[in-house]
Amino acid sequence: MLQDGRPIAFHSHKFSKAERNYSTGEQELLAVYLALKEWRCYLEGCTGQFELDTDYEPSVYLANQPMLSRKQARYMEFFSRFSNMKWNHIAGRSHVADPLSRNPDFSDTAAMLLQRLDPDDPLHARDLMTDILAAYESDDWFDDPRNVQYLTHRPDGFWIGTSHSKRSASSAQIVVPNGNALKERILFAFHDTQRSGHPGFERTFQSIARFYWWPAMRIDVNDYVRSCDSCQRVKASHQKSHGLLQPLPIPISPFDSLSMDFIMGLPTSQGCDMIYVIVDRLTKMVKLAPCKTTDGAEQIAKIFHRIILCKHRRTRTPTFSKTIPGQVTKMGESLFRFSTHPTACSLFFSLLHTDLYIYLQIRTATSQGLITP
Repeated sequence: MLQDGRPIAFHSHKFSKAERNYSTGEQELLAVYLALKEWRCYLEGCTGQFELDTDYEPSVYLANQPMLSRKQARYMEFFSRFSNMKWNHIAGRSHVADPLSRNPDFSDTAAMLLQRLDPDDPLHARDLMTDILAAYESDDWFDDPRNVQYLTHRPDGFWIGTSHSKRSASSAQIVVPNGNALKERILFAFHDTQRSGHPGFERTFQSIARFYWWPAMRIDVNDYVRSCDSCQRVKASHQKSHGLLQPLPIPISPFDSLSMDFIMGLPTSQGCDMIYVIVDRLTKMVKLAPCKTTDGAEQIAKIFHRIILCKHRRTRTPTFSKTIPGQVTKMGESLFRFSTHPTACSLFFSLLHTDLYIYLQIRTATSQGLITP
């Protein structure tokens, strides 16, 4: 559907098994019926007149026919709801599609015409095929026999693939030399122009692959489509909604909710090569304890008992020291609140790690060498 010469809506329909047996006139009427049914909300009752263009001339005079079939009568009954519709006959092209026009040997000619037809092309005045031929001379990729072993150099100067090409170009694809200007021009012509209509990644890739090929073309097309500003502004997202944020609850008193992390990859000092970091989420008090990368749950639980439970927790258990790992596990629900979002405390720990690394770099730079974060 067009408005002021610009497309505003599109509809497609696949013929069913019964519809494929319709005559040409019935199929033409079916197309008009489906279009009016799809866009009824725009056309029925509109104040102005809208025109319906068709290249099938008998449909224009259908309303004046004295005898109609049952199927035509049903269609005309539906068409009568659109009193402001005007039929226009636009004659089709005199040269219809034939096997000769679909010869794959003429695909490069179609590619040449394609890049010349669009006035929006920023390099419209220059011939794309001439630029490709000129870029072959400056591209060292074609000098390597391993790259061109499955390619063929045509008499007109273009490199194309062969029937033995599996991961390379096919016999219908022109190999595009290395050059961001050429690739961006092709990507622009098949994605950004009004004729292309900003299709998605797969449609853009398939359209380009009909005529051209270059190494890592799928990656370049994907990056170009994903970074298209118009697509990001206009197209709706089809991904599942992310949902609401689920922040951690605010602690009531100090050391009711703790965050823990480990700093690893440190030089060995007094047998320890890792730092156990515990942060109180309310007061932001930081507790650091040296430990080893080989320490298990029992050793880490003892450190937690020594620097947190013995000093800051009011609850005391006489037999806690004998069953530390089990007690820490049982008290996990009251001590820790684990967030399902890993970024909940990542910013604070990132800043803490940065400051700690700077401090350790200064202390150990002269004796043990720099520490790599």
